[in-house]
Amino acid sequence: MPRVLVVDDETNLRQNIAMLLRARGYEVTLAATGQEALAQQRQTPAEAVVLDLVLPDLSGLEVLQRLREKDPTLPCVMVTAFGSIPSAVQAMRDGAADYVTKPFDNNDLVLRLERALEMRRLTTRVTQLEEDLSARTGFSNVVGRSQAIEDVLRRLAKVARNTAGVLLGGETGTGKGLAAISLHRASSRASRPFVSVNCATISPSLAEAQLFGHVRGAFTDAKGDRRGCFEQANGGTLFLDEIGELSLDLQAKLLHAIEAREIYRVGSETAVPVDVRVIAASNRDLANDVKAGLFREDLFWRLNVFQIEMPPLRRRMEDLPMLTAHLLELANAEFRRGVTGIAPDVLQKFQSYAWPGNVRQLANVLRHAVAMAENDVIQWSDLPEYLLALEKDGEWEQSGTGSALNEAMATTERRVLEATLARFQGSRTLAAEALGISRKTLYNKLHKTKPDS
Repeated sequence: MPRVLVVDDETNLRQNIAMLLRARGYEVTLAATGQEALAQQRQTPAEAVVLDLVLPDLSGLEVLQRLREKDPTLPCVMVTAFGSIPSAVQAMRDGAADYVTKPFDNNDLVLRLERALEMRRLTTRVTQLEEDLSARTGFSNVVGRSQAIEDVLRRLAKVARNTAGVLLGGETGTGKGLAAISLHRASSRASRPFVSVNCATISPSLAEAQLFGHVRGAFTDAKGDRRGCFEQANGGTLFLDEIGELSLDLQAKLLHAIEAREIYRVGSETAVPVDVRVIAASNRDLANDVKAGLFREDLFWRLNVFQIEMPPLRRRMEDLPMLTAHLLELANAEFRRGVTGIAPDVLQKFQSYAWPGNVRQLANVLRHAVAMAENDVIQWSDLPEYLLALEKDGEWEQSGTGSALNEAMATTERRVLEATLARFQGSRTLAAEALGISRKTLYNKLHKTKPDS
């Protein structure tokens, strides 16, 4: 069995962990300080470390850094008090495999340690060349060669082999769902289920049953037992899109499911074990929601071990030709058409547009154009009417490329939103569909870009 180094200045806790691991067949070495841990690892190298964040001489983060300088694949499970969770999250960003909070469940500690050791065994089998190849082929559905996308791809490749939480940020339509699928396909769970849930579209009264399942008779329409999304994704990945829409009560139950790796079906008191990697996404600033009391801080830190921000289309305009070609292929296949390209003047106008709905809006525009095109090259007249109206009214303004959404861009975006609403006689549902965004996102964008707001 592997050797584990246990580092903690509390004698009783150190001895208890040692007894627990020895009972499971592990060899154990002990250290009460950071310097002693480094010396032990030099003399008798361990294959994994259980490391307290607070030590009398060195910080746990410093010990982690020094240990991983010698062995970058060394799995370390951090032990911390609840109040130090942000430091534990930082440790995971620095390379720790996982963390537990005091007081912890013995079985949970062993499970996290075993998972960390398994990840080490997996990573040691591959070469750097294989990792580079996987990074390129595993993320082929994230289209682009801009610096912004290359940065995202590099981060996705690094995170894919980890089992920790991932929080995908970015505006609606930037490809958070595609990034989540890519992470799953490039992970060791690729052969297991990938289950996606949009938390903004499920009824609050049914959300718990959809996530955790229910037993017969749990409520009026519960005619039989039903597995929820966690059980459906068991062994694989669960993608929770727009996670900020969940109620605080349901957030607490979600945190328990992630921490304890077990769920309770609605109407049952029997725990069901689950092994699921959770990837979450939101177009809201969850850190601000935490401050406002709208999102649980402990759940935020559990999900936000790795945060990846998907760039808006206006900041990666150099990808527009490649994206257009890719989306044309998809639209041609959907409508059984043979459109070969887009007129240069149309592409040029595309590059001066703010794209408030991002890649999803571009995809919808091209689907419309492919369906309406009278020849094999898309012309300006093939585009949706709301875009034609903007140009006709002289409101098609240069939005800039690669810059932040400044005041001028906000003005342009609002004009696009209002023009689209006008084309559909004020129907937010139809306008949102045309823009490729949700009705709620349309409302939020209108409120955000309101003058003097």
